Amino acid sequence: MVQSVDTAFLKRLALILAVVVPVVLMVVLIIQANNQVATLGKQIRYLEFQQKKLEDERIALRLEREKLLKPDRLLERARAEGLQPLTPDQVRRIYVP
Repeated sequence: MVQSVDTAFLKRLALILAVVVPVVLMVVLIIQANNQVATLGKQIRYLEFQQKKLEDERIALRLEREKLLKPDRLLERARAEGLQPLTPDQVRRIYVP
């Protein structure tokens, strides 16, 4: 009698474990996958923010470069540094055959 009860109990326990263990493993895997998706989402948002920031900085630098390279601005800066236009006798021409 005790042996038949133990056998029935073990069969039920084995059946329960056969069902519960895979379900628990699937739940753990789903939670882990959701966690990875959330982490990657945060990284993507951060990288998009950094990309936007760098694009804005690039545009600002391009505008500053264009402003600094305008001929009038270059002439003004050169004169402020004490540079003057060359006279014809200061120009040397070198011909290379």
